[in-house]
Amino acid sequence: MKVVILCGGRGTRLSPVTNNLAKACVPIEGIPSIVHLIESFSGTIFDNFILLSGYRGDQIEKIINTYHFDAEVKVIPSNPELN
Repeated sequence: MKVVILCGGRGTRLSPVTNNLAKACVPIEGIPSIVHLIESFSGTIFDNFILLSGYRGDQIEKIINTYHFDAEVKVIPSNPELN
């Protein structure tokens, strides 16, 4: 089953943590929050994750490419002007 995650917000309420970091990449116990989210659902009926990135989507894609998941994960960038 597919999961679509909207992860392109600016994260202004998390400022100053998000001044130079995508909201989805904010670490929780040293691991990016988006990784925690994907790992909590992978291994269940969810086996395909589509991340719709926007603001600083390049950071999100870089983080996702450094981890191995038990599911397919694809990052779909939006407008490159937002990065």
